[in-house]
Amino acid sequence: MSLNQVPVKRKKAEWCDKNTKIMLKVCIEEVNVGNKPHNHFTKLGWANIAEKFNKTTNLRYEYKQFRNRLDSLKKEWQLWAKLIGKDTGLGWDGEKKTIAASDEWWEAKIQVCVIQRKPLQPSFVLLFFMCDS
Repeated sequence: MSLNQVPVKRKKAEWCDKNTKIMLKVCIEEVNVGNKPHNHFTKLGWANIAEKFNKTTNLRYEYKQFRNRLDSLKKEWQLWAKLIGKDTGLGWDGEKKTIAASDEWWEAKIQVCVIQRKPLQPSFVLLFFMCDS
């Protein structure tokens, strides 16, 4: 870098629910057209994700910001999957935005799991699962 060039600082991505949902839907489109042949998106897949997301939202996010958000969602998904395990009879409490279960179930889980404080949106669970498959 020459002395005349000033490094451009990338704006921090702000991931509201709406933008996360848009990103996940765009990721699913790229999975469906074959731009995630294994566990990772191809360069073309990432380029398409950035282009479609930025066009839809009028933002200017970059590859690393999308990758970081997907990594974060994956960690959230893994925590919820571990929490639920193979238990049946659970529901979703839309008001509290968390799993609907008996007090006994929660007491048992709280003793063995560190539960995330910020709830994972139920629509994100399905979208992330589709994106990650």
